Amino acid sequence: MLEPSVYNIIDKMVNLDKVPVDFEKRVIPELVRERLLYTFTIPLESWIPVNEEKEFQQAEKLLKKI
Repeated sequence: MLEPSVYNIIDKMVNLDKVPVDFEKRVIPELVRERLLYTFTIPLESWIPVNEEKEFQQAEKLLKKI
């Protein structure tokens, strides 16, 4: 989950029209430096991994039921 202001930082750092970006290596460290990265613990059974379009669609279906 990202705050809207984080999108501005991402836009300044990368141009996704030109080249793919390794979010974990490029953006996350910057968010840490700016103290904009936070964590919270969720129960394991609540975790929905989304790494591709199919998983996103499955997560979307599940979340609409809530």
